[in-house]
Amino acid sequence: MNGNDGAGEQPAVNARAQAEWGTKASRWVRDARLLDHAFAPFTDAVVQAADLGTAWRVLDVGCGTGTLLEASVERGARAVGVDISLDMVEAPGSGCPRRWCSVAMPRVPTCGG
Repeated sequence: MNGNDGAGEQPAVNARAQAEWGTKASRWVRDARLLDHAFAPFTDAVVQAADLGTAWRVLDVGCGTGTLLEASVERGARAVGVDISLDMVEAPGSGCPRRWCSVAMPRVPTCGG
């Protein structure tokens, strides 16, 4: 270990990811029906494996347009999503209403920093 944990690089990494998803969001939203159909078996498997019900809370990190959130809420769970792309969360037709979703900050403050 050289004592450098890479923490100083994190804001730049987050900014690049945020910019990248800013450009991908319009294509993802445009093809949402196709993508939701392609990922449906995965979404269904995750929700079934979690055995969600009204007592469950779900945190979807990287929620995108909210497909997994919607499926979780349909099963009775209370769900919250976080995504780095404002464009994905606020996309027209997004299943990620503001009451469920938030956009991650490019840099999350740490204690004492």
